Parts: sequence; structure tokens; C-alpha cells
Amino acid sequence: MLALSKGYSETMSKPAFIQISGNNLDFKVHPQRDAALDEIHARPFHRLEAPRRILHFAFQVNREEAKRDKDAVAALCERHMYLAPAPNTAYHRVMRPEYNLRWEQHSEFTTQSWDFPIQTLKDLKQLDHPPLPLEDFWQPGPLLVALDIMVMSAKWAKGIETRFDETSLARSRTDDGTAEALTDFKRDAKGFTRIVVIDHGMNAMQAGSLVQRLVEIETYRTLTLLGLPEARRISGDVQRIETNLAGLIDRSRNAAGIEDNRKLLQELTSLTADLETIASSVSYRFAASEAYDDIVFQRLAILDEQQVGANTTWQDFLARRMAPARRTLTSMQNRLQDLSRKLTRATHLLRTRVDVEQEQQNQELLKSMNERTRLQLRLQQTVEGLSVAAITYYLVGLSYYALQGAVKLGWVKDASIITAMLVPVILLAVWLLMRRVKKRLED
Repeated sequence: MLALSKGYSETMSKPAFIQISGNNLDFKVHPQRDAALDEIHARPFHRLEAPRRILHFAFQVNREEAKRDKDAVAALCERHMYLAPAPNTAYHRVMRPEYNLRWEQHSEFTTQSWDFPIQTLKDLKQLDHPPLPLEDFWQPGPLLVALDIMVMSAKWAKGIETRFDETSLARSRTDDGTAEALTDFKRDAKGFTRIVVIDHGMNAMQAGSLVQRLVEIETYRTLTLLGLPEARRISGDVQRIETNLAGLIDRSRNAAGIEDNRKLLQELTSLTADLETIASSVSYRFAASEAYDDIVFQRLAILDEQQVGANTTWQDFLARRMAPARRTLTSMQNRLQDLSRKLTRATHLLRTRVDVEQEQQNQELLKSMNERTRLQLRLQQTVEGLSVAAITYYLVGLSYYALQGAVKLGWVKDASIITAMLVPVILLAVWLLMRRVKKRLED
């Protein structure tokens, strides 16, 4: 039993150095070299012998659910004594007599492909799906994709097209006409999308490769369309922001005064915050949808389909049916980008207007301050003149009283003449002293 699954996810020890015999050369290996080289072998396709019945599921998982999912795979392997997946692997295959299980983990979803052998035509064409081994099955997260794929020989496929809705039937030959693939992309009563692969001479490797491509097309098609509900969800909020922005721009034309413009700028900032919240909530989903859409049509191109009669090929059908969804997503992305640019321009315009008005207020304030300073200077000069006059007056008065005493003592004859002569001297001395004090204070 152990040998059946050994090697599908076992991590082999890789050398840290590569040695060249005889040259004594050791090459130090880049730490990511193994990951880069092993990536193209991360999810290989396998031989598939018709007739087979495959039930394929894709579940959306978060980080915790992804961890529990890997634990469930390990528990299944332990229960049946198989090699468990390595901690760093995202792919594992378990082959049992009653079924083969292919398990894969991706960035936001995980897949399970349960492959059942078919013994009779009755088993292959039964309306009910093959029973899943309930003791081994688990659901790691919300279901995204449920596929029922029937691989049968051409002799068993007579009238198989009647199982599908002819108005939605996509049917084409591939692999140089050695295979034929049919589906109507509709869910049956059990919730499964049915795909029939008719073998016209393909080998087991071609069958395995074709089934894997068809599984990927349906899985990534579903993931692509997950962006559409998000686009519809935010449509009303985007319309509200567009309407409010148009109203704000119209009001800004008649806004008078810095306070009105500040209120408009505040409302505009609030709208910008709303838009950023909306855009950040859908940016990952929109980017993922675009990437998944590219993968779908890359896989379709690889099929190299050939039309069967008047039936639509898979690529034509999906291109036509998915085009409205793709246009809706593209339109919403363009609306978000255009609205962001408009909000940025309007914000810059209002902020410039507020800055200009603020600058005008500042200029008026500076002008007022300059006028006040000029008046204060004139007042100061007036006060300085009065101060010189007052000090001179008091000094002259003191000098006169001193000279009168000198007259009585007989030192001088006339106090009035000497006092008059002292007036200009005292005035000059007081003025020079005031200038010196003022200059020292200014320094």
C-alpha cells in the first residue's frame, strides 16, 4: 500500500551543494532553486484509462480551513497506511482499489478529484453519481465547484448528447480528433455540472491531460465569475459617490468664503475615504477574476478544438457567455479608477482654493499688523520726543535753582542768562542719551 502513494508528495532532501566529479568544484545552491525547478512538476497529470467516472470538487478555504484540510488528508493517509503529504506540499495523490484521490491546495481554494473505475455501461450512465466513501470524504470549506466527468469509449457514447440541454451544448473534438468533450455547463438535480469525454483513440496520458484541462477550465471559470456579485454589490455605493461628487463640484462653483470651501473639502475627503474603502474591499477579487479569466482561455487555447457539426465549441461558448461578466468587471474597475481621478482633481482644486483664500487672509493680517506696528512706532517716536522735552525741562529747572543759589552766594551774577545758555546743551545731552539707550535695547 505504501508504495502506491510514495513519491507523489514526498519531499526529497536536496543537497546544499552541487559537486562536479574530478574537478573538486562545489557550487553553492540558491535557497529557492529547488522551489523554482520543482514548480513545473507541482501538479502533474496522470494516466487515466477509460472508462472512468470522476467527481471533482473545489472548496474555498481561509488559512485555518486550509490547515484543517491538510490535516484531513494526513488523517486519511494514516487511516489507510499511506504516506501523508509533506508539510510544504500542496499536492497529494492516494490510489486505492475502489477509488483514486487527487488533492490540491491553491491560494484561496482546495480541490478533490475522486476517480472511480467503471465496469459496465449501466454503471457509467447511471443518473445518480457514484457514492463517495463517506468515511474518507470531508468538506474543508464552502463548495465552489462540483463536477461529474464521464470518460467513455465511442461505442458507449451513442446518444449521450441527449443527456444535455441542446440550447447550451458545447461540443468539440480535441487532441487531433482522438477525443471529444461535451457539456452544457448546467447543474443537474444533484448540483453537479456534467462533462462527457469520448475516447476516439487517445492514450492514457492524453486522457489524463485532457481531463485535467477540462477540470481547470470549469474550476477557474467559476472563480472568474466570483467577481461579478462583488461588482453588483458595490454598484449602488459607487453610484452614490458619483452623484454626491457631481453635487459637490456644482456647489463649489458658488461657494463663497473659506468656511464654505472648507466644508466642501471635508465632504470631499469623506467621499474619498468611502471610495477607498470600497475599492480595497474588491481589489483582490477583481484582480483574481482577471487572472483566472486568463487561465481559462489559455487552457481553452491548448485544447485546439475542432467543431463537431453545428455544435458550439467550448471556447466560443464561454467567450460569448462570459463576455458580459467580463465587461461588467472591466467597467466597474474603470469606474472606480475614473472616480478616484475625479475625486483627486476635485480635492486638489478645493485645497488650492482654500490655500489661496488662506494666503489672502494671511496677507491682510500681515498688512494690519504692519499698520499697527507703524502706528506704534509713530507713537513711540512721539513719546520719545515728549520724554526728551520733559527731562530737559526738569534738568533746566534744577539747573536754575542751583544757579539761583550760586547768585546768592555771589558766584554768578545772573542765573537766567546762564540757564538760557544751558538749555540747548542739556537738550542735546538728553537726546544723545536717549539714542544710546534705544540702540542698546535694540541690539
